[in-house]
Amino acid sequence: MSYLDTTYDVYKKAALTPDIGLCCTTTPIWQLPGLTIPKKC
Repeated sequence: MSYLDTTYDVYKKAALTPDIGLCCTTTPIWQLPGLTIPKKC
């Protein structure tokens, strides 16, 4: 298995069964100038 196959499998699994809260933050501990994180709906 090549690294391309592994990468494909990792991203496929993440797309099919994402972890809850993986892509969204509810309590950011950092801030960047001009960055606004929208409230969770």
